[in-house]
Amino acid sequence: MNPSTPDHCRLPPARRSGWRWLAGCAVASWAFGTALGVEVDLTPIPGGDGAYTQVPVAGQSVWQNTGTANYLYGRRPTSFPFTVGQTLYVRATYYDDQGGGTLSLQYASQTGAYTTSALHTRTSRVGSGRFVDCYFELPNVLFNKRQNGSSDFRLTCGAPGGVAVSVQKLTLSDTPFADPDFQLAVSRAWQP
Repeated sequence: MNPSTPDHCRLPPARRSGWRWLAGCAVASWAFGTALGVEVDLTPIPGGDGAYTQVPVAGQSVWQNTGTANYLYGRRPTSFPFTVGQTLYVRATYYDDQGGGTLSLQYASQTGAYTTSALHTRTSRVGSGRFVDCYFELPNVLFNKRQNGSSDFRLTCGAPGGVAVSVQKLTLSDTPFADPDFQLAVSRAWQP
């Protein structure tokens, strides 16, 4: 491998096959209209079952779902390049103040408007009393604004009337986040 190849283009030996490896990282990225290493912070889209308030928690401003809403909706900005069918990633930073329950994410994929992300890390609320990051993999994205409020995905923050979830940040990326647990999950080390 060329030592000047950027780290994000270095594939493990098992994945160094086919046109992706031969074409080179930048060429394959350019040819399909996607960028590598692009991240964008998002602001939730309010309304309906995605109503939220902004409140201070632990000295930080957060979005908190209201008692009647259990989602935070997000939309890909038009400035964020992607290709239909691509895998994208979401990081949600939330305040883990009360144990119990999990966060999940549903997104507009090629198979449905509300496809649940099956691969995720740190989504269980354990009451650590600090801000933590959870991560989601979104394969086969369509992102055609088919969800409520013309959004592309929604973070499920528990049941209506349940304990509110305080989310500090939502980030969309075209590459997996560097968190070691998430890296292990997306490597699918358990598969042959």
